[in-house]
Amino acid sequence: MWVNHIFFHSRRLPSVNPAKAMCHLQKEKVMSQPKVVITPGSCVPDMMTDELEPCGRLRAILTTPDSPLESVPVMNYGGGLAYGKDIMKSFRDGLELDDMFVDFANECIIHDDIHIYSLSEGSCVFIGTFAMRLLNAEHLMHLDQAAPPFESDPLVDVLNTMLPLTEAMKNTQLICLPLLHHNHWVLYVVNRVTQLVHIMDSNLYDTEMGGTTWKDFHHQTVSICGKSFTLNKLIINRLTTTLHRARRKCGFPKFGNWSYKFEHEAPSMEYGSNNCGFYIIKYLQAFEARRGLVDCVIDRVMYCLHC
Repeated sequence: MWVNHIFFHSRRLPSVNPAKAMCHLQKEKVMSQPKVVITPGSCVPDMMTDELEPCGRLRAILTTPDSPLESVPVMNYGGGLAYGKDIMKSFRDGLELDDMFVDFANECIIHDDIHIYSLSEGSCVFIGTFAMRLLNAEHLMHLDQAAPPFESDPLVDVLNTMLPLTEAMKNTQLICLPLLHHNHWVLYVVNRVTQLVHIMDSNLYDTEMGGTTWKDFHHQTVSICGKSFTLNKLIINRLTTTLHRARRKCGFPKFGNWSYKFEHEAPSMEYGSNNCGFYIIKYLQAFEARRGLVDCVIDRVMYCLHC
């Protein structure tokens, strides 16, 4: 199916009506053999090309304004339910990936880590989109209304329900934060092994963005209550402070002063497309604690899901 072939490509299917759209994803081991993320054009191209035509037709059905599936449940996974209108919001041209699909992907990865790859619980911690919106509260909209100013207590409460237990977090090596800012999805990975915060971003900086660099986005200055911060440090400092309040004895080092590493080898999306959310999911699949982003191959022309 369209979402299956283009979006996730995993070995395990969610509980979904097979006649309708669905999603699932492949997760390779966090710290073992190299992994290859299979995407259209990167592997078995003839087969993938043959499959893309019906996938495109399904996308057209799901994203047309009068889609017959608009009010029909098309995906049921974990604690979430997606309707045709949710597919429309994420896959129509000009719209970024909706939060729910990022969270669906995280749930798939967590399941596969534990049940397929036998990794210990908490090896890789994913910060869900609800917590992400609290972290970046001043710069995101909530139901078309301006978000309230940042408050740490509500975020601590959310992290308490989201994070593994303290004992499990003693095994944590990666903390992954999908971040939405200015309608653009990026990925921050806090890596205990390297003691770095890795930044993955699908924008084609420099070459096709009029000289704009990755630092222009991630080091942009934000002013809050009369104080100035760079975006990356603001988000990461909020995360380390609240995470260590929620799990005081988790054993994961405080990371507010760690250095940042921009992953220049991360595949970039086609200029003018709006596929950043799908790319960060591919980065999540391919990232290893010891080796970084390895064997992540994406044909950005064939993987141009929408503009």
